[in-house]
Amino acid sequence: MATEGFIRGTLLCICVPCEKKKIPIKYQSKHNNKTKKFYESQKEPHKTMGYAKTPLKSPKEFLKKHTRETKSNHETTAFACLDKNHKKPPVPKRNETPPIFHENKNFVAMNKLNALRKPPRKPARKLVDTRKGITRKLGGVELEVHVLTTRGRHQINHGQETTNGEETGFARA
Repeated sequence: MATEGFIRGTLLCICVPCEKKKIPIKYQSKHNNKTKKFYESQKEPHKTMGYAKTPLKSPKEFLKKHTRETKSNHETTAFACLDKNHKKPPVPKRNETPPIFHENKNFVAMNKLNALRKPPRKPARKLVDTRKGITRKLGGVELEVHVLTTRGRHQINHGQETTNGEETGFARA
């Protein structure tokens, strides 16, 4: 008993082409073709770390003498002095004495006048450390007395030093 679609116990398949759904493209850049063209135009087969201006050597010249020397395109010119008119005076001979210009200034008198015209010096600033009157000079960076206050107690904390084993410091407020 043969029926359609069966040949001796086997299933006969008829292939029908399936229709595939076309998925729309979500986003395509309008600059995509431009970038591809620009990239392809910039590609070159081989380059070194700069533009090679020397032609390639033939295989016969490989490792021969003077093959690696490059010839410069520009001609070398002699050094041109910018100031040809200006020349140094000639070196005097042994017998000649060079002219010496003397100024008739009385430097001692000028120094006296400058000393008289200067304003008087201010006395050096000193800081008294102890009751005994030990002083030290305030100079350079220490032109002003540095006073630190603590936040909580509002007391003045001064730097303390020791001289000859005794503690010295400023009077506390």
